[in-house]
Amino acid sequence: MGNIAGEKLCQVGTQKRGRARSIVAIGLGAVASLLGHPAFADPVITPMPDWDAAFMQTSGWIGGDGASAATLSDGRTIWVFSDTIVGDVVGGQRTNWTFVHNSAGIHTTPATPGAAPEATDMEFAIGMNASSDPDAWIVPDIGVLDETGGPGLWWPVSVLEIPGPSGSRIVAGGVHKGLRSSGVGLDQLGDILVVIEDWETEPFVDWSANASHHNITHSVSGLEAANDPDLYVTKWGRAFYLDEASTGEAAGGWLYIYAVQNFEAGERRIFVARAPAHDVENMATWSFYGVGEAWVSDPLDAVPIATTVTNFMTVDRLSNGVYVMIHSELPNTTSTIMLRTAHSPEGPWSEPTPIYTIPKDIPDVDPGDYLYYGAVAHGDLSDPGHLLISYVSNTAAGLGVLNDPQIYVPRFVALDLASVPATAIAVPIGNAAWLALGLLASGIALVRPKRRHRPRSARA
Repeated sequence: MGNIAGEKLCQVGTQKRGRARSIVAIGLGAVASLLGHPAFADPVITPMPDWDAAFMQTSGWIGGDGASAATLSDGRTIWVFSDTIVGDVVGGQRTNWTFVHNSAGIHTTPATPGAAPEATDMEFAIGMNASSDPDAWIVPDIGVLDETGGPGLWWPVSVLEIPGPSGSRIVAGGVHKGLRSSGVGLDQLGDILVVIEDWETEPFVDWSANASHHNITHSVSGLEAANDPDLYVTKWGRAFYLDEASTGEAAGGWLYIYAVQNFEAGERRIFVARAPAHDVENMATWSFYGVGEAWVSDPLDAVPIATTVTNFMTVDRLSNGVYVMIHSELPNTTSTIMLRTAHSPEGPWSEPTPIYTIPKDIPDVDPGDYLYYGAVAHGDLSDPGHLLISYVSNTAAGLGVLNDPQIYVPRFVALDLASVPATAIAVPIGNAAWLALGLLASGIALVRPKRRHRPRSARA
């Protein structure tokens, strides 16, 4: 079971299942683009101030790094964040704030697709240590200690509801970092999958105490660099995609688990594994996408499915069968959101296409100090015809700037899928005919994810 220091939780603030997410088919214009005819103007991106406002909190949780979400089958949506600011906002400034290394939020999923919750509908959970001070929502508990003898810290970057052996459960993936005895820098200790059972019958603030922690660390290269401990490190759980249509060995669905590897010359590469969703914490069930487009048991035989990606990413499926990957451009300082496409969760993936450069327009922040990163999509929370995307606003100007409540919070935009440029929906060579047939068959049909929500009062 998971362990929160002091075995106590602090609830701050006031509250569908991530699935094989079908959003919308891009219409016949896409077929014209494949035949060499221009079909789209520039991508149309709309700021979503109502979504921004939902996370402009004034007490307790007042900021967080990253913003990964999953709709749940009881009609709620869970969010997970890595480094989090806890404190108050008074007179337009953060006061008496402190950092904790992760947190979670929850709210009722609005009935209208694409609608944002009210700020007062949000409920957040953090941990509380033995001194009754704010602490991480999840404290790593896999028996791996850092140089200081402590459990290290866990930064969640993905979350999803999946089937389990005896009911639904929530999984969250993230990186396990260790503090150094020198007090400077962090070490990579591996990757942790957190599994929350019985979430339907337990209060939200008790989920972390009842979670189990699983080490999912895997090297895909066997390489090490003595002078750079972060080189060749492979970080699993960067994103999940659940294929519910699977049968046989993966009854209940294949869960695809994505990894990002730090590679040479500042490059980052993506790898993917899959496992039966009901047994994903058992590493013996994992297979890795490898040479010859085969699924292999040895992670050292895995091959990268794409390059030039950051540590945050998502994979969604359009109703025409096209898979869409959203991530920030590498390096983060470019403030550009990228889109890729493929015909299967493992690819082959297209080269990244820029769809939005975030304007550097936050008052009182020097444009040279902006950091925008962590772009991810929220397919289940999108309205028909659009894809909701969030990113993190940050600054390189030092911790003092974090007194500004506009910094270190998720920001939201919506991509009009009908405006996606031809270069973005052109999947890799060899898949064009497949895509054209899919688009011809689907037209502009709109498909929402399957919902199996039950009223909370009806939960067993």
